[in-house]
Amino acid sequence: MKRNELYQKDNSALSFNNQENICETLFNQLRPFHHLSTPEDFEIIFTNDEDFRAGMIIMCICAVQFPHLRILAFQLMSNHLHIILSGRSEEAAAFFDLYRKLLSRYLDAKGRSTSLSRWEPDIRPVDSLENLRNVIAYDNRNGYVVCPYDTPFSYPWGTSNLYFSPDAKMRYYESTRHITIRQIVDIIHSRKFDNVSGLTMVDDIVSPLAFCDISAGERFFRNARHYFAKISKDLESLVAIAQGIGDKIYYTDDELFKAVQRISISKYGTSSPSTLDKKSKLELAATMHHQYNASNKQIIRILRLEESIVSSLFPSKR
Repeated sequence: MKRNELYQKDNSALSFNNQENICETLFNQLRPFHHLSTPEDFEIIFTNDEDFRAGMIIMCICAVQFPHLRILAFQLMSNHLHIILSGRSEEAAAFFDLYRKLLSRYLDAKGRSTSLSRWEPDIRPVDSLENLRNVIAYDNRNGYVVCPYDTPFSYPWGTSNLYFSPDAKMRYYESTRHITIRQIVDIIHSRKFDNVSGLTMVDDIVSPLAFCDISAGERFFRNARHYFAKISKDLESLVAIAQGIGDKIYYTDDELFKAVQRISISKYGTSSPSTLDKKSKLELAATMHHQYNASNKQIIRILRLEESIVSSLFPSKR
Protein backbone atom coordinates (compact mmCIF):
# COMPACT_ATOMS: atom_id res chain seq x y z
CA MET A 1 0.00 0.00 0.00
CA LYS A 2 1.31 3.44 -0.93
CA ARG A 3 1.57 6.13 1.72
CA ASN A 4 -0.75 8.54 -0.11
CA GLU A 5 -3.47 5.88 -0.12
CA LEU A 6 -3.59 6.14 3.68
CA TYR A 7 -4.76 9.74 3.70
CA GLN A 8 -8.40 10.56 4.28
CA LYS A 9 -10.28 11.39 1.06
CA ASP A 10 -9.67 15.02 0.14
CA ASN A 11 -12.95 16.94 0.31
CA SER A 12 -11.30 20.37 0.41
CA ALA A 13 -12.83 21.36 -2.92
CA LEU A 14 -16.31 20.95 -1.45
CA SER A 15 -18.09 23.75 0.36
CA PHE A 16 -18.10 23.81 4.15
CA ASN A 17 -21.76 22.79 4.18
CA ASN A 18 -21.15 19.87 1.86
CA GLN A 19 -18.27 18.65 4.01
CA GLU A 20 -20.47 18.87 7.09
CA ASN A 21 -23.27 17.02 5.31
CA ILE A 22 -20.92 14.14 4.52
CA CYS A 23 -19.97 13.87 8.20
CA GLU A 24 -23.60 14.15 9.31
CA THR A 25 -24.69 11.42 6.88
CA LEU A 26 -22.10 9.03 8.28
CA PHE A 27 -23.19 9.90 11.82
CA ASN A 28 -26.78 8.98 11.00
CA GLN A 29 -25.71 5.77 9.27
CA LEU A 30 -23.66 4.45 12.20
CA ARG A 31 -25.70 5.62 15.18
CA PRO A 32 -26.29 4.93 18.02
CA PHE A 33 -23.01 5.93 19.66
CA HIS A 34 -21.93 5.58 23.28
CA HIS A 35 -19.11 6.88 25.40
CA LEU A 36 -18.08 4.25 27.94
CA SER A 37 -15.82 5.30 30.80
CA THR A 38 -14.85 4.07 34.25
CA PRO A 39 -14.20 6.13 37.43
CA GLU A 40 -11.03 8.19 37.48
CA ASP A 41 -10.64 7.77 41.26
CA PHE A 42 -10.21 3.97 41.15
CA GLU A 43 -7.02 2.31 42.39
CA ILE A 44 -4.14 1.72 39.98
CA ILE A 45 -4.76 -1.23 37.63
CA PHE A 46 -2.14 -0.95 34.91
CA THR A 47 1.15 -0.58 36.79
CA ASN A 48 3.68 -1.06 33.99
CA ASP A 49 4.07 -1.68 30.26
CA GLU A 50 3.39 -5.40 30.69
CA ASP A 51 -0.01 -4.61 32.23
CA PHE A 52 -0.84 -2.12 29.48
CA ARG A 53 0.12 -4.64 26.76
CA ALA A 54 -2.16 -7.19 28.41
CA GLY A 55 -4.93 -4.58 28.54
CA MET A 56 -4.52 -3.94 24.82
CA ILE A 57 -4.72 -7.67 24.02
CA ILE A 58 -7.84 -8.03 26.16
CA MET A 59 -9.41 -5.06 24.37
CA CYS A 60 -8.67 -6.80 21.08
CA ILE A 61 -10.17 -10.08 22.30
CA CYS A 62 -13.37 -8.35 23.40
CA ALA A 63 -13.68 -6.43 20.13
CA VAL A 64 -13.49 -9.64 18.10
CA GLN A 65 -16.22 -11.25 20.24
CA PHE A 66 -18.61 -8.36 19.55
CA PRO A 67 -18.50 -7.88 15.76
CA HIS A 68 -21.63 -5.71 15.77
CA LEU A 69 -19.88 -3.10 17.91
CA ARG A 70 -17.63 -0.61 16.17
CA ILE A 71 -14.84 0.87 18.32
CA LEU A 72 -13.99 4.37 17.10
CA ALA A 73 -11.51 5.34 19.81
CA PHE A 74 -10.27 4.21 23.22
CA GLN A 75 -7.62 4.95 25.82
CA LEU A 76 -6.28 2.81 28.62
CA MET A 77 -5.18 4.91 31.59
CA SER A 78 -3.46 3.61 34.71
CA ASN A 79 -6.72 3.28 36.66
CA HIS A 80 -9.55 3.86 34.19
CA LEU A 81 -10.49 3.61 30.54
CA HIS A 82 -12.48 5.38 27.84
CA ILE A 83 -14.12 3.73 24.84
CA ILE A 84 -16.27 5.28 22.10
CA LEU A 85 -18.53 2.73 20.46
CA SER A 86 -21.06 2.55 17.68
CA GLY A 87 -23.75 0.02 18.57
CA ARG A 88 -26.43 -0.83 21.12
CA SER A 89 -25.87 0.09 24.77
CA GLU A 90 -26.71 -3.48 25.86
CA GLU A 91 -23.84 -4.82 23.76
CA ALA A 92 -21.53 -2.10 25.06
CA ALA A 93 -22.35 -3.21 28.62
CA ALA A 94 -21.72 -6.87 27.72
CA PHE A 95 -18.44 -5.86 26.06
CA PHE A 96 -17.29 -4.20 29.28
CA ASP A 97 -18.39 -7.16 31.41
CA LEU A 98 -16.17 -9.45 29.33
CA TYR A 99 -13.28 -6.98 29.48
CA ARG A 100 -13.54 -6.77 33.27
CA LYS A 101 -13.78 -10.56 33.58
CA LEU A 102 -10.68 -11.20 31.48
CA LEU A 103 -8.71 -8.40 33.12
CA SER A 104 -9.60 -9.83 36.55
CA ARG A 105 -8.33 -13.22 35.39
CA TYR A 106 -5.05 -11.61 34.31
CA LEU A 107 -4.63 -9.77 37.63
CA ASP A 108 -5.43 -12.91 39.64
CA ALA A 109 -2.79 -14.87 37.72
CA LYS A 110 -0.30 -12.13 38.59
CA GLY A 111 -1.13 -12.51 42.28
CA ARG A 112 -2.58 -9.02 42.40
CA SER A 113 -5.21 -8.26 45.03
CA THR A 114 -6.93 -5.57 42.95
CA SER A 115 -10.67 -6.27 42.90
CA LEU A 116 -12.61 -5.04 39.88
CA SER A 117 -16.04 -5.81 41.36
CA ARG A 118 -16.61 -2.06 41.92
CA TRP A 119 -15.08 -1.05 38.59
CA GLU A 120 -18.38 -0.04 37.00
CA PRO A 121 -18.84 1.58 33.59
CA ASP A 122 -20.65 4.82 32.87
CA ILE A 123 -22.23 4.41 29.41
CA ARG A 124 -23.55 7.67 27.95
CA PRO A 125 -25.30 8.16 24.62
CA VAL A 126 -23.60 10.47 22.13
CA ASP A 127 -26.51 12.24 20.49
CA SER A 128 -24.98 14.65 17.98
CA LEU A 129 -22.14 14.85 15.49
CA GLU A 130 -20.45 17.67 17.40
CA ASN A 131 -20.72 15.73 20.66
CA LEU A 132 -19.12 12.72 18.96
CA ARG A 133 -16.27 14.86 17.70
CA ASN A 134 -15.76 16.21 21.21
CA VAL A 135 -15.65 12.82 22.91
CA ILE A 136 -13.25 11.43 20.29
CA ALA A 137 -10.95 14.42 20.81
CA TYR A 138 -11.36 14.21 24.58
CA ASP A 139 -10.50 10.52 24.73
CA ASN A 140 -7.59 10.76 22.32
CA ARG A 141 -5.94 13.53 24.35
CA ASN A 142 -6.54 11.85 27.74
CA GLY A 143 -3.13 10.21 27.96
CA TYR A 144 -1.36 13.43 27.03
CA VAL A 145 -3.11 15.36 29.81
CA VAL A 146 -1.85 12.91 32.42
CA CYS A 147 1.54 11.91 31.00
CA PRO A 148 4.03 14.79 30.51
CA TYR A 149 6.17 12.69 28.17
CA ASP A 150 3.48 12.25 25.52
CA THR A 151 1.62 14.40 23.04
CA PRO A 152 -1.98 13.73 21.91
CA PHE A 153 -0.34 11.94 18.96
CA SER A 154 2.13 9.65 20.73
CA TYR A 155 0.41 8.02 23.73
CA PRO A 156 0.68 4.29 22.89
CA TRP A 157 -2.12 2.70 24.93
CA GLY A 158 -5.07 3.48 22.70
CA THR A 159 -5.95 5.11 19.40
CA SER A 160 -4.53 8.62 19.76
CA ASN A 161 -1.33 7.91 17.82
CA LEU A 162 -3.27 6.53 14.84
CA TYR A 163 -5.71 9.30 13.95
CA PHE A 164 -4.65 11.07 10.75
CA SER A 165 -1.22 9.42 10.87
CA PRO A 166 -0.31 7.82 7.51
CA ASP A 167 3.11 6.82 8.81
CA ALA A 168 1.64 4.91 11.76
CA LYS A 169 -0.77 3.15 9.42
CA MET A 170 2.04 2.31 7.01
CA ARG A 171 3.96 0.66 9.86
CA TYR A 172 0.86 -1.41 10.59
CA TYR A 173 0.47 -2.58 6.99
CA GLU A 174 4.18 -3.36 6.71
CA SER A 175 4.37 -5.27 9.99
CA THR A 176 5.03 -9.00 9.76
CA ARG A 177 4.39 -9.67 13.44
CA HIS A 178 1.14 -11.23 14.59
CA ILE A 179 -0.31 -12.12 17.95
CA THR A 180 0.05 -15.81 18.75
CA ILE A 181 -2.14 -18.27 20.60
CA ARG A 182 0.60 -18.57 23.22
CA GLN A 183 0.53 -14.82 23.89
CA ILE A 184 -3.24 -14.92 24.30
CA VAL A 185 -3.13 -17.91 26.65
CA ASP A 186 -0.40 -16.25 28.73
CA ILE A 187 -2.75 -13.32 29.34
CA ILE A 188 -6.12 -14.98 29.94
CA HIS A 189 -5.13 -18.62 30.62
CA SER A 190 -7.71 -20.03 28.25
CA ARG A 191 -7.90 -21.37 24.69
CA LYS A 192 -11.43 -20.01 24.30
CA PHE A 193 -10.31 -16.99 22.27
CA ASP A 194 -7.85 -18.55 19.83
CA ASN A 195 -9.75 -16.82 17.00
CA VAL A 196 -7.92 -13.60 17.88
CA SER A 197 -4.54 -15.06 16.92
CA GLY A 198 -3.00 -13.72 13.74
CA LEU A 199 -3.95 -10.08 14.23
CA THR A 200 -1.15 -7.60 13.54
CA MET A 201 1.21 -6.29 16.19
CA VAL A 202 3.38 -3.16 16.07
CA ASP A 203 6.09 -2.48 18.70
CA ASP A 204 5.02 -5.52 20.74
CA ILE A 205 1.50 -4.09 21.00
CA VAL A 206 -1.53 -5.50 19.24
CA SER A 207 -2.44 -2.63 16.94
CA PRO A 208 -5.86 -0.98 17.38
CA LEU A 209 -5.99 -0.81 13.59
CA ALA A 210 -6.64 -4.56 13.73
CA PHE A 211 -9.86 -4.20 15.71
CA CYS A 212 -10.96 -0.53 15.67
CA ASP A 213 -12.56 1.47 12.87
CA ILE A 214 -10.14 4.39 12.87
CA SER A 215 -11.16 5.31 9.33
CA ALA A 216 -14.76 5.89 10.38
CA GLY A 217 -13.63 7.93 13.38
CA GLU A 218 -11.55 10.17 11.13
CA ARG A 219 -14.45 10.72 8.74
CA PHE A 220 -16.49 12.46 11.43
CA PHE A 221 -14.05 15.34 11.02
CA ARG A 222 -13.94 17.42 7.85
CA ASN A 223 -10.20 16.82 7.51
CA ALA A 224 -6.97 16.44 9.51
CA ARG A 225 -6.79 20.19 10.15
CA HIS A 226 -10.27 20.13 11.68
CA TYR A 227 -9.26 17.25 13.97
CA PHE A 228 -6.05 19.00 15.02
CA ALA A 229 -7.93 22.18 15.90
CA LYS A 230 -10.47 20.22 17.93
CA ILE A 231 -7.88 18.28 19.91
CA SER A 232 -5.43 21.13 20.51
CA LYS A 233 -7.38 24.39 20.52
CA ASP A 234 -11.07 23.84 21.23
CA LEU A 235 -10.49 23.05 24.90
CA GLU A 236 -13.63 24.71 26.21
CA SER A 237 -15.76 22.23 24.24
CA LEU A 238 -14.08 19.37 26.08
CA VAL A 239 -14.78 20.68 29.57
CA ALA A 240 -18.40 19.54 29.50
CA ILE A 241 -17.29 16.02 28.60
CA ALA A 242 -14.97 15.83 31.60
CA GLN A 243 -17.49 17.34 33.98
CA GLY A 244 -20.23 15.02 32.77
CA ILE A 245 -18.26 11.83 33.43
CA GLY A 246 -16.53 13.11 36.57
CA ASP A 247 -12.95 13.34 35.30
CA LYS A 248 -10.87 15.60 37.52
CA ILE A 249 -7.99 16.49 35.20
CA TYR A 250 -8.49 17.84 31.71
CA TYR A 251 -6.04 20.75 31.45
CA THR A 252 -2.28 20.50 31.51
CA ASP A 253 -0.44 23.29 33.36
CA ASP A 254 0.44 24.96 30.05
CA GLU A 255 -3.16 24.88 28.81
CA LEU A 256 -4.51 26.09 32.13
CA PHE A 257 -1.97 28.92 32.28
CA LYS A 258 -3.03 30.15 28.84
CA ALA A 259 -6.69 30.12 29.88
CA VAL A 260 -5.91 31.99 33.12
CA GLN A 261 -3.70 34.41 31.22
CA ARG A 262 -6.58 35.28 28.88
CA ILE A 263 -8.81 35.99 31.88
CA SER A 264 -6.08 38.05 33.52
CA ILE A 265 -5.60 40.19 30.41
CA SER A 266 -9.34 40.70 29.95
CA LYS A 267 -10.22 41.38 33.58
CA TYR A 268 -7.07 42.86 35.10
CA GLY A 269 -5.09 44.17 32.13
CA THR A 270 -1.99 42.03 32.68
CA SER A 271 -0.64 38.89 31.04
CA SER A 272 1.17 37.86 34.23
CA PRO A 273 -1.42 36.52 36.72
CA SER A 274 1.24 35.75 39.34
CA THR A 275 1.94 39.49 39.74
CA LEU A 276 -1.66 40.41 40.65
CA ASP A 277 -2.60 41.67 44.09
CA LYS A 278 -3.91 39.16 46.61
CA LYS A 279 -7.59 39.99 46.12
CA SER A 280 -7.36 39.50 42.35
CA LYS A 281 -5.42 36.27 42.81
CA LEU A 282 -8.13 34.92 45.10
CA GLU A 283 -10.79 35.79 42.53
CA LEU A 284 -8.77 33.99 39.86
CA ALA A 285 -8.21 31.03 42.17
CA ALA A 286 -11.98 30.66 42.58
CA THR A 287 -12.43 30.77 38.80
CA MET A 288 -9.71 28.18 38.29
CA HIS A 289 -11.25 25.91 40.91
CA HIS A 290 -14.90 26.13 39.89
CA GLN A 291 -14.76 26.68 36.13
CA TYR A 292 -11.55 24.89 35.17
CA ASN A 293 -11.44 22.19 37.84
CA ALA A 294 -7.83 23.13 38.62
CA SER A 295 -6.10 21.22 41.38
CA ASN A 296 -4.77 23.09 44.39
CA LYS A 297 -1.24 22.43 43.20
CA GLN A 298 -2.01 23.97 39.81
CA ILE A 299 -3.49 27.06 41.49
CA ILE A 300 -0.40 27.38 43.70
CA ARG A 301 2.00 26.98 40.78
CA ILE A 302 0.26 29.37 38.40
CA LEU A 303 -0.77 32.13 40.83
CA ARG A 304 2.13 31.67 43.27
CA LEU A 305 -0.21 31.61 46.23
CA GLU A 306 0.81 30.07 49.53
CA GLU A 307 -0.29 26.46 49.98
CA SER A 308 -1.98 27.23 53.31
CA ILE A 309 -4.18 29.88 51.67
CA VAL A 310 -5.27 27.64 48.81
CA SER A 311 -5.89 24.69 51.15
CA SER A 312 -8.09 26.84 53.37
CA LEU A 313 -10.10 27.99 50.33
CA PHE A 314 -10.52 24.52 48.83
CA PRO A 315 -9.89 21.96 51.58
CA SER A 316 -11.30 19.02 49.62
CA LYS A 317 -9.34 19.73 46.43
CA ARG A 318 -6.00 17.93 46.23
